[in-house]
Amino acid sequence: MSEIEHVKNRILSKSPLDVLIGGYVNLQKRSGRFLGCCPFHEEKTPSFYLYTDHYHCFGCGAHGDAITFVQKIQGLSFIESLRWLAQKFSIPATELDRSKLKIKDWQKNNRLSKVLVEAQEYFVQNLHLQENKEAQDYLLARGFEESSWKHFGFGYAPDFPNQLIKALTARGYTLKELESVSLANVFEHKSYDFFRHRIIIPIRDTYGRLIAFGGRALGDQQQKYKNSRFDKSTNLFGLDKARKVMRSKLRGIVVEGYLDALKMHQNGFIETVACQGTALTKEHIRALRSATNMIYLLFDGDNAGVKASLKLISMSLDYPEVQFKVVELPSGDDPDNFLTQHGPEQLEERIKNAKDLIDFAIDKKIQDCHSSAIPGLINNEFIPWLTQVEDPIQKSFLINKISRLTGVEKKIILDAQTNKIWRDEKGQEFSENKLEKKNETDSSKDESEKLSKLDGLIFEFLGHLFYASIEDNLNINQISEFIKSSLRIDETWIVFARELITALENGLTPNEQDPCRWVSSQSSAVMDLIQKLESQKRAFTQVNRNMMIQRLILLDKRNKIKSDINSIQENLILLRSKNQNPDTQEIKR
Repeated sequence: MSEIEHVKNRILSKSPLDVLIGGYVNLQKRSGRFLGCCPFHEEKTPSFYLYTDHYHCFGCGAHGDAITFVQKIQGLSFIESLRWLAQKFSIPATELDRSKLKIKDWQKNNRLSKVLVEAQEYFVQNLHLQENKEAQDYLLARGFEESSWKHFGFGYAPDFPNQLIKALTARGYTLKELESVSLANVFEHKSYDFFRHRIIIPIRDTYGRLIAFGGRALGDQQQKYKNSRFDKSTNLFGLDKARKVMRSKLRGIVVEGYLDALKMHQNGFIETVACQGTALTKEHIRALRSATNMIYLLFDGDNAGVKASLKLISMSLDYPEVQFKVVELPSGDDPDNFLTQHGPEQLEERIKNAKDLIDFAIDKKIQDCHSSAIPGLINNEFIPWLTQVEDPIQKSFLINKISRLTGVEKKIILDAQTNKIWRDEKGQEFSENKLEKKNETDSSKDESEKLSKLDGLIFEFLGHLFYASIEDNLNINQISEFIKSSLRIDETWIVFARELITALENGLTPNEQDPCRWVSSQSSAVMDLIQKLESQKRAFTQVNRNMMIQRLILLDKRNKIKSDINSIQENLILLRSKNQNPDTQEIKR
């Protein structure tokens, strides 16, 4: 028997099924056996039975042991489920760590977990000291009650250079260990506390284990929020506390920041988690799906919040069993200040009136889209959504909705979705009497070739324009003249570049705008370029963007001069060869 089989059997023998499942299902004992309503499908009459070593539902057929139950209910892998059970029931299972890690690594990770716990104790103690009353007053002013401080484990990092480092190194921890868990910054021979003059929030994983800290500045520090280094893409703040309530309330609420989540919990919305400033990922959705199939997105009531909702569209279609709804807040509001100003009752009312994510996205995009860009919007955004939907009923429902909101006939949208693209001669009208069937294969090939032929230097130039903002102090007139008189590129990119410049002239940041409002969005090559630029955002992070663009303009001019010189030289060679031709010499005589 393998090592994993041994630990599996040990965990199963020490995981009481009634205690485990009783945390999710209201169990009652009948004829010596536990039963309840199945957690995997909706039912009013209990048909979910517990036996000595397994469960079985006579309604939907769900069947398995404690490990299977955790896999389904928590959305975890087999090994993760073993670890989860070992943690919950305090079952020794070091083999699970050692199967992947060397003994020394396992011991190291155990030490790092302990140092985080000791740091948490330090932060909590500091918050309650009278000398740190400023931190207490800040929390009270933000609407956080003292009972919340204790419940959520709030702490405070004093404004001292290395007080925490001294306290922890005195207990035997090394600077290298403190640096690895973001408790210290080490520069050459000097070290400083990672968090200073900040409210500290403990961040826990799905199992409730402390993995990191979040720090909110009290003063005027340039960096308002500062977090430990940890994988945000796989962790949702508050999920360890919210999961059980999600099941009982049949819904989960996702907000952006941990302070928003904490304020939600304090006001009774314990089913709330935070994605901590990052986009919601597939790992997040899988974790939420294990607790509920109804997810409310409660993002800030600004353009960034709207964009965060819209980015979920394609991903949400991969989870047809999960329903996503968008809760709209007034522009400029976030969940924290909305609750402070209006209270939980009004927020609950907004949650009840939440829009389906697809409805919200279609409505929002059409509202923000110029009428002439609607064909491009349908082809470049709505059609890709439809191709991901396998359920014919859901697809028909979406087509009807798009047709109703855009005025485009259902048949035309269906034909477009099945690779029968219908457009008029100018590509701007979408009425049946003016439509002309085109050869989509050829046109899409032409469009894709435009992007593949785009010069690397011009790609970089367009990228910097796309991510530019008014703070970059660009010489707009010079760049406009360069685009107008010097760029030798396809007209598609000229139009795109001009629209980026127009946005900058109006004080807007191009990449924060909805491209569907641009005329250039009718080109799939442009939409592909934007997608490529967004995937390479880090490459366009520049301290001096103006200098970079100036360099690119000079390089382009130099390349053109070289090209012209090469062309002249080739013509001279051609002329010389012609002058050596006997017939040419005869004519000259």
